[in-house]
Amino acid sequence: MNKVVYIGTDGGATTSKVGGVWSDGSTVSTKLLQASTNSALGPESVVRSWVEAINNYLSQNSLTWEQVGGVGLAVPGPFQRYGVFDHSANLPDSFALSERAGRPIPLTVGNDGDMGGVAEAQHARGDSNGTVVMLAPGSGLGCAYIDQRGFALSGDTYAGMEAGHMPAPLH
Repeated sequence: MNKVVYIGTDGGATTSKVGGVWSDGSTVSTKLLQASTNSALGPESVVRSWVEAINNYLSQNSLTWEQVGGVGLAVPGPFQRYGVFDHSANLPDSFALSERAGRPIPLTVGNDGDMGGVAEAQHARGDSNGTVVMLAPGSGLGCAYIDQRGFALSGDTYAGMEAGHMPAPLH
């Protein structure tokens, strides 16, 4: 039987980055695939480009869609409340990852700063259980506060922070 792989993507404003981990958490490759989001062509093109980038990543690593156990998509955008985006800057209202895979694929979507912070905290703190604050400047400012359990404190239920998409005062 083929090993199960979980795909992680960062759907940024101009570039998508794709990586994968095996079901035991070990990395498939330390090389991320980077591809244009084609955002100038609109939201539908962004989704097609994102799915094609995943397909290319699988191909480059001799993997198949049948091995994919789930996909995580990190996107820029503020939360309306826990688990619900107010809006997403570069995604249409719906899309079907399952069309390319030929079967339903579990998908988790989250704020890019929070999801990146969880991954960075795992590396930054090693075996300790300290908290981590991550600031990631790019085309915007991604940020996260990760608690001792490894959870991003965000949204209304974790009483965390959302500093990456706050409006700046105009003076």
